Amino acid sequence: MTGPTTSARDRDIRSFGVGAALGLAGHVLAFLAGFIAAGMGGPGTGQGFADLAAVAVTFLVIEAVTALACLVGAGIGFARRRSHLAAGLLTGWAVGILAALVIVKG
Repeated sequence: MTGPTTSARDRDIRSFGVGAALGLAGHVLAFLAGFIAAGMGGPGTGQGFADLAAVAVTFLVIEAVTALACLVGAGIGFARRRSHLAAGLLTGWAVGILAALVIVKG
């Protein structure tokens, strides 16, 4: 034996964790982009709710892209028999959606 080997279970857990982290990363990106969009509007531009609309549109567009990417990525993962990675991606995405709803609703 040349060194420590990882068992199949350890690899499955690691790939599930990587998928979950990637699924959550899209939601973090959406929140950060919303904050950046809010800062770009600047106070007192006199355009009513334009700054709020920019935040909402930015957040929702990135969330839609994240949903599409996670669903397509998970489908490809299941098709390539990387089920733990695909399940982690879907789980991370779903947990992120629930967390986003809790944060947005207050």
